[in-house]
Amino acid sequence: MTFSLKTIEGGKIHYRESESSTWNTEYSEHRKYIKISGNGKTTSYENTVENTVSSVLVHEWYGHGIKYVSDEYNNHSKAYEYVQKSPFWNKTTDKYKEFVLRQYNIYKNKENEKRKK
Repeated sequence: MTFSLKTIEGGKIHYRESESSTWNTEYSEHRKYIKISGNGKTTSYENTVENTVSSVLVHEWYGHGIKYVSDEYNNHSKAYEYVQKSPFWNKTTDKYKEFVLRQYNIYKNKENEKRKK
């Protein structure tokens, strides 16, 4: 799939002040557009081009925005799988890879526990 700013609300990635997360994906009414917001603050990994592209385009835009993976559907771990399978993965930093693998395991464990109930 090819990324296009035409799918993003206002044709841009939004900036917001937030302490809760680095990136966030929301939808416009009827899911016509995807809104991706970031606050530029990350302590979990370095802000290299490849790390940021992996987070914004692969995890947020493709994972949450296009494929609708989320906690709501008990499949958030898939967004981290997409990052690992992307062409950018081998160019991301070791700290970023550790972050992605840690988050993948956290979400996968939560999803498995939820399925058991």
